[in-house]
This record gives sequence, structure tokens and C-alpha cells, in this order.
Amino acid sequence: MALERESAEGSVKTEPLEVQVLRSLRVTPLQVALTFQTPWRGPSMKTLLLRSGLGFHLRQRECITGASRCDGCTSKSNCWYSLIFDTPGELVPQGRGRDRAVSHPFYFCSAPALGNVPGGTRLPCLLTVFGSPDPVVRKVVGALQDAGASGRWGAKFGVDAVVSAIQPGLFRSGWEVAASVEWPCWQFGSAQQTSAIRVQFLSPLRLRIRGVVQRRPTFGEFARALLRRIHLLASLYSQAELDRGWAGPLLASAQIARTIGQEWRYVREARFSGRQQQELVMDGVWGGMEVVGDLSALWSFLEVGQWLGVGASTAHGFGCYTVERI
Repeated sequence: MALERESAEGSVKTEPLEVQVLRSLRVTPLQVALTFQTPWRGPSMKTLLLRSGLGFHLRQRECITGASRCDGCTSKSNCWYSLIFDTPGELVPQGRGRDRAVSHPFYFCSAPALGNVPGGTRLPCLLTVFGSPDPVVRKVVGALQDAGASGRWGAKFGVDAVVSAIQPGLFRSGWEVAASVEWPCWQFGSAQQTSAIRVQFLSPLRLRIRGVVQRRPTFGEFARALLRRIHLLASLYSQAELDRGWAGPLLASAQIARTIGQEWRYVREARFSGRQQQELVMDGVWGGMEVVGDLSALWSFLEVGQWLGVGASTAHGFGCYTVERI
């Protein structure tokens, strides 16, 4: 399927529907630098604990009722904690009719994940915002700063800088200034000839099929999960009305691509759920793959996917990867 698009000269050009999907995406990728003032004492996958601190302090900042739970709160529609972190479907215009909660308007991952680190270590984190970046960036970065100052979430740390992940020269030191900057969104350029790629995961991939986490995921399975994620985010936060079959040709290309090398290591991470008051085990695989084939049409989706996360549990920082041509 193709859509007609008016060019700058006024003529009408026909472009594939998948290109229209890429043009509709509103994705703002940032790098947030955390500097530990005390040694880290927490899980090796730091996002699990940092995200808990982010949510706790965002709720402290934004809750106006003081209620112990958000269920049934009549102030949800005006609460940035609910919109950013809880994200019930009824509060997102394009999310109505979906499950109780939909994908958050941000993706946060401390990648690469390291083990215990001493004080003075600087940890780069990915923070991607979907839809309008303001005030989400300001709210999230402020809550992270509070979490670090408290010292309760693995270590005492500060938010030292925020950098655009797509325009490295756009740099701000100090979270108060950085959070108020107008940050650039990712922009689709044009399809580029691509015949071989390397995908490397910076946080575990939880790719579930019929409820089972795949220990040796195929490239076709990975591509399907990525395109599903892009479809969902474009629908929720980019006001895009997408036909269900738009990804068919891309999936066909992924299915016939050939994996020439792969290495996976099964891991089990754990996090404490405040809602369920118990520790939850979250398993996945570390590693990556090298793939050859006609990947030109897929390249831009693979590129933007680096900022989105893929698979299950992206809300907890899983599924962060890098991709390069080889």
C-alpha cells in the first residue's frame, strides 16, 4: 500500500506506507549522565532500581491527594505521575479501549549495564520521550535528581548532564537547565542500501512467544517485536492511524534474511514489586546477532529502534540494543 504526499514543488509523490509510519514517529532520544557519589549497592541491571526511585519521587512531586494508591483517584487526568508512570489507557486519547495500562511516554535504560561500581563513576543512561518532550523530560529528570539525592536507590548520585543522542553538540550541564531545553526529535531521512548488520543488546532481551522467553531468538522474531512496538508507539503518541498490514513486506524481508552469527546468554534479573509486595524474577538473554540479506527497507526501523527498546518489559529497561552495518 502507498500514500500520496505533496512535495515542496507542489507535485504529488507516492511513497510506501511504511515510510509514512516513520515520518509520523515523534521520538526524542537523550543521554542522561548520572555520577555516583557513593558505591553502587544494587542489582547489576541498574534500571530496575533506578526506575523504582524515579517513580517514587515522581509521585511525591506530583500527587496532590496524598492517597496511598492511585486506583479510583479522581485527579488522574491532571496528575503527571499518572500520565507518565502509571499511564492508564483511559487517559491517553489513542489508548482508550485498550488494557488498563498502555506503554509509558518514555523509555529509560542505564546501558550498558555494569556490575557494582565505586563512587565517582559516571553512568550513561538512555532517556527517550515519545510524543511531546515537554514537560515529560523536565518531570522525569527532576524525579531522577530527587532519587539520587536521597541515596535510597542503590547509591547517592547526581544528574550531571543531558545530551541529545542524535545531535551530540546539543549539551547542557546541570539538570535544571537541561530539562527546559527544546530537544530535537529523530527524523526519518531516506532508505539506505543495507545488506549486512550487527545487532548487539545492551540490556537483556525478553522476547516472549506464547508466554515463553526465547533463549535463541531469530532475527524474524526480533523484527516482528520491533515493528509491533513501533506500531503501538506511533498509534499512541504520534496520532497516526495505521493499517494493520503495513509491516507485511518488512516482515517478509526479515524472515528470509540469513543469520551468519549469534551468541546468547540466558540471565535472570529480579526486582521488588511495590504493587505486589514481592520479588519478581525477570529472565531474558544477553547477546546479539549478525544478519545478511536485503535489509534496506528495514534499516530505518532498526535505527530508530535503538531508542525505543524491544520485546517484553521495556518499561523496566529491557530490550536496549545498538545496530550497525558491517
